[in-house]
Amino acid sequence: MVRKPEASGVASPWEDTEGRGASSHRRRRSAWYSVPICVVVGATLSIVGIGTTNADAVSSVWSVTHTPNSHHSSGDALAGVSCTSQTACQAVGKEVDFAKGFVFTSPLAESWTGRWQAQLLPGPISVESNDVEMNGVSCTGSTHCVAVGDAVQFCVCNPMVSNVIESWNGTTWSVAPGPTAGPLAGVSCTGPTFCVAVGSSSGQTLVESWDGTAWSVAPSPSEKSSSQLSGVSCAGPSYCVAVGSSSTGRSARTLIEAWNGTAWAVASSPDRDGNGALSGVSCTVAAYCVAVGSYSKGALAMEQGGTAITPPLEVTTGVLPPGAVGARYSASLSATGGSPPYRWRLGDGSAKLPKGLKLKPTGVISGKPRESGTFTVTVEVLDQKTPTRPSTRNVAVAVLSLTIT
Repeated sequence: MVRKPEASGVASPWEDTEGRGASSHRRRRSAWYSVPICVVVGATLSIVGIGTTNADAVSSVWSVTHTPNSHHSSGDALAGVSCTSQTACQAVGKEVDFAKGFVFTSPLAESWTGRWQAQLLPGPISVESNDVEMNGVSCTGSTHCVAVGDAVQFCVCNPMVSNVIESWNGTTWSVAPGPTAGPLAGVSCTGPTFCVAVGSSSGQTLVESWDGTAWSVAPSPSEKSSSQLSGVSCAGPSYCVAVGSSSTGRSARTLIEAWNGTAWAVASSPDRDGNGALSGVSCTVAAYCVAVGSYSKGALAMEQGGTAITPPLEVTTGVLPPGAVGARYSASLSATGGSPPYRWRLGDGSAKLPKGLKLKPTGVISGKPRESGTFTVTVEVLDQKTPTRPSTRNVAVAVLSLTIT
């Protein structure tokens, strides 16, 4: 099963907004955005809270609305909710069955159209034990929602955990075929043709994306010996932020990853005490997001605003083309991340270009080599935001091989 972690920090351009415990209501900004309705979900008779908000959400009136529960028990729980209007919400979770001395869970979905109604949410056919639960849902309209979760198949000795993805077309829920890499904890959709779901697989981060046709696993970085993602929010197809935690042994730290339309990269995340995690994130527009979680002393909230998360600067050239003595040579270096335009230079040390060749600041190696051999070349790239002070400069370095015959 997916377990939502306890959360902590985030870093530049993320900053700690000093989240407090439940007994203290603290807002870093002077006003909340005004929206007509908010919905929260949880356990205990699948309770749902509905609140109409005003300029001060802290003083808003929240009321409890009881949702339909299964006939099995009172252990049903809702884990995620998504609303597109005051009369269109979808909530998902798990239905618990204590029959015959065993505890089984099956997927649970309920819709709000002015009142809550239970929905039939099928489980994956391949899971014989019916131990399935949904952890998150994202809707972009009354006829398009995606819910994600996990399924456990108990076979012989070791239980097998896989993910579950289901889609809503305005009438029915159906299981969406896709990779069964691992449990999914959260999902965010910007429309019918773009969704991102996150979780973990074999102790590493897991990201799956939907392109309107099929789900596929997207490469995502992991930190330390164990990493997981617990929440994701997309402001558009080219801007998503996922949050979670990474750990080694008993220590854990917050983990933030950003999608720029091309690749996922780890963003700097400030930790308060080196022991925390983030469990949820919401982005209203690119470059403004709020993430929440906890650390060893309580709740924690982080915000990132004003500047978009920039992937790390990295040299992408892996191999230099060979050349010949006396023949004109030209090769262009390439990099990604950071803030272009880039500035190139040779690195320190004995790794130099052969005589006759020079590296221009634009990243072009050119000239007529006057000596043969295999040369080890160290190159460095700086972006426009690199500090000019040598003691604090931020550069990407690569060691390349060049053969001249």
